[in-house]
Amino acid sequence: MARMHAISVALLLLAALTLAGCDPVATRTVVVTATSAPVTPARASPAPSFALPTPRPAASAPSDLTLTLSDVGGSFIETVAASHSNAQVAATYHLSTAALRRRGRISSYETQFSRQQANGILQIDDVVAAWHSPAGARWDMQRVVSQLLGSKPAPRGIQSINAPDLGDVRRAITFRGGRQPANLIDYALIFQRGRYRAYVQVVGVTGTFADADVLHLAQIVDRRIQRASS
Repeated sequence: MARMHAISVALLLLAALTLAGCDPVATRTVVVTATSAPVTPARASPAPSFALPTPRPAASAPSDLTLTLSDVGGSFIETVAASHSNAQVAATYHLSTAALRRRGRISSYETQFSRQQANGILQIDDVVAAWHSPAGARWDMQRVVSQLLGSKPAPRGIQSINAPDLGDVRRAITFRGGRQPANLIDYALIFQRGRYRAYVQVVGVTGTFADADVLHLAQIVDRRIQRASS
């Protein structure tokens, strides 16, 4: 559930574009004032930033497929780790719980990480939703994309980025939030792989990290989904 957690005065999560509740889509806007003040992570991992993905056994639960602190690096802290039921998603997005069940939704899991930095990636948010069939996961992906593009205020400067072989179907874009500082940029990578729908959003300081850094995170999730589907 996408509850934005205050990290410090230097990292304020603006709820104006956050769809409070669960299964976040890229309408979330993060307002950050860059600072070099040191922060002691609450749940820091000793792994370096963007370490190799932690080996995991094949699994089908969404909680086994999302990002961990070991994946994102020790300078981040985990601010969200939560599952989202059909009832929660239906209430948040004005959907029918019965319709979600008919389409085959099982559950989803979200993790979110933040850090206080003057540059680079500042926030990572990812969700994996499990469905009974690829058709349900594909429908869910289309729902998330439509919600992103139709959000208010509308995302500005949308541009597609290259994300080859990510999932069976994907939408990968960059954009700027309506109320974010001009030096920040958002990435949203939404994809369907088999009976799973995944969503990875990254917010960072423009020009201080690469598309490949974001794609790397999404690929970790995708590889876990592939193992779970094998």
